Order: sequence, then C-alpha cells, then structure tokens
Amino acid sequence: MNEKFPQDLLNDTRIHMYLPTFAGDYSGVASALFELDGTIIFHDPAGCTGNFVGYDEPRAYSSHARVFTSALDDMQALFGRDDLFVEASAHTQEAVGGRFVAIIGSPNPMILGTDLKALGKELQRKIHTPVLAFETTGTRYYDYGVSLAMLKLARDLVFPNPKPRSQKQRHTKSVNLLGATPLDLLNNENVQAIKDILEDAGWAIESCWCMGSSLDELAEAQNAACNVVLTRSGHDVAAWMNQALGIPYIDGSLSGEKPVQRFLRNLEMVAEGKPAEQGPEATGGHDRALVIGEQVLAHSIRQSLIEDMGFAKVETATFFDWDQPLSEGDHGTISELQALDLAGSGNYDLVVGDGLLQPYVSEGTAFVEVPHAAVSSRLSWDKHLCPYGTSFLKLVDHAFVKKSAS
Repeated sequence: MNEKFPQDLLNDTRIHMYLPTFAGDYSGVASALFELDGTIIFHDPAGCTGNFVGYDEPRAYSSHARVFTSALDDMQALFGRDDLFVEASAHTQEAVGGRFVAIIGSPNPMILGTDLKALGKELQRKIHTPVLAFETTGTRYYDYGVSLAMLKLARDLVFPNPKPRSQKQRHTKSVNLLGATPLDLLNNENVQAIKDILEDAGWAIESCWCMGSSLDELAEAQNAACNVVLTRSGHDVAAWMNQALGIPYIDGSLSGEKPVQRFLRNLEMVAEGKPAEQGPEATGGHDRALVIGEQVLAHSIRQSLIEDMGFAKVETATFFDWDQPLSEGDHGTISELQALDLAGSGNYDLVVGDGLLQPYVSEGTAFVEVPHAAVSSRLSWDKHLCPYGTSFLKLVDHAFVKKSAS
C-alpha cells in the first residue's frame, strides 16, 4: 500500500484529489436520449445543463438536439413556484415540438424535495405529449443515468404494451446493441467498428441504444434474435427485454481477435437458446496487466490480453458500478486513490485506462490509452483510439514498442 494515501481516503469512492469529478447521472440520462428527437429539460439553475453540453456531450456542438434548462432561481426555490416550470416547459415543447419531453433532476430539486414525477404528470396533461421524469440527483454517476434512461425508454415509450415474439417471428441473425453512449464509446467510429465486426459475420443491426438510431428504429428492437450488451448500462434494459419480449442477451466481447471469434460463436448459440462457452483461463506467460475502465469493456480487453497476447494475469477494475460477480482478477469498484495506487505500484507490465491515468503509471510500465469520456470529459473528445477488434492489438503493440524505445 502506498503510504502517501491514508487508508480512510484510499477506500472512499467519493474523494477526488487528482482526477476531475466524473460525469453525473443527469448527464447519463441526457446522453442516452440525445439523438431521439425529444425535448430534454434540466431542472436546475443552468450549471448541470452547462456541464452536460460543455463537458459530457461531444455531439452538442454539431447537432440540433433540444436541450434546455429551467433556470431555477432563488425566488422559485423559496416560494415553490413549480407552476412556472410547468408553464415554461409547455411553451418550450409547443415551440420546438419534440416527440417526447424528458425532465431531468439535479441536486437543487433534490434538496428542495421537488416531486419530479408529479411535475411530469401535470405537464403531460397540459401538452398531451409523453413526458419522462427522471429523479436524478447528481449524487450518482453517469452509468446509473444511462441505465435508467434506456429502461424507461423501453418500458414507458417504445414498448408500453410488450408482446413477446416467438423465435420464428424474430429476424434470424439480427441484433440490438445496448448501452451505447459517447460517455463510454466516445464516438461513432467506435460504434461503427463494433457494427463492422457483426455485419462482416453476417449479423444485421436492428437498433443501437442509443447512438445512430432514431426512436422509430428503436421500436424495431422487438424483431432481433439477440441483444448484445456493450456496457454495464445496458444490463437492466437487456434483462427487461428478455422478460418482456423474450429476447436473449449476451455481453459483448469485441476486443482483439480470438475472443471476438469466440464471441461470434457464442452469439449464434445464445440466439438459439443454447448456453455460451466460457473463455479460457490464462496459461503460461509471465506478463501481468491492469485494466481500469467500463466493466464490460474491461472484461473484453482482459480476454484479448490473455488469448491474443499470452498474458499470465489480468486484473480489472472500474470507478463505476460493478453489477457482476467478482471473479479472479476483478477489483470491482475502486476509488480514485486506489486506482492511482494500483497503477503506480510497479506490479504490472501493462496498464490500460483513460489517458488521465498515464502520469501516475510507474516508470517502466507500458500504458495503453482507452479514452473514457465519463472520466476525462472533453479532453478525450478528439481522440481516435479504438479498443475494438484488431485495432486494440495494434494499441498494445504500440505501447510495448514505445516502452522498449524509452
């Protein structure tokens, strides 16, 4: 244990001393809804809205999405003038005509005890347009918000009266991609890399939740033979679709070469209702690696390092929620200081993570940057480093060449 970090601080996931604070739950909701032709209204004094469009949403400057703030002021807060919010929201929706309205909470209405669900019902009666109310507070991270938004989209808007389809009614060799937002996948190039892997193997993409698909295209999700969960945020909606629509699901393992081939075999089996085969454990070799990142991607990278690169041990960790059982090599959810302590320990030949971690990696350890916009915000927006397919192997090769040169 690095002695410069006191134990009580080391384990506290709320402490940020070296890295910026991460994207909040309200940004996760707005990111998931961003491309769906709705009216997004943050109930806040404008700070959280500014965080989202200025630092968490790389699409904000090149789109025509409807993102607004209620501009909650002291007088509204003191006198509880919720009627002003409802009136302004109704006028806004009338002017811009979104297909739905999303009300997104922030720390201010949380402290005031504002009933956002009640405001949503009142607004819906006024405008006769679907209203989705999200009681986000800014006290949880983006992944919770993305999960919340996708589940509410599916349950309340896209499939309000779900009817399971038989395997014969679904399109064979077709999939939905679940859990896609720039906060994890960064850009459309990475989404396209995933689509290319699947389409080259003969799979059609019914919908992508929620990058590159319209609200109408999301409704085609019921026709898919299987769901592919790209990030931890897609687990809840995948489980709901499995129960409500009868669509099986599988976590994506899309990094490297050998794990991708096994994933494609598993995808066929899961779509047919058969169990998937497990990936091999590490055998031989001596290199050790640490992967800090989004949970599903971290697992995918681990399998590539083991199967394609021959690593003997690969440990994975995340700053965010971990909702799968811990297996060997998993640290689960860790704090910022735990991450820096691990990265600088000198116990690894390779560390994989967001670029903000690189200065804290011990000398002599190779580093592969996998940008995570929820961590490094707009510092990552213009980076083009793909962790999917064989592109990931090129990143690892480059990291070790760079290490040897130094």
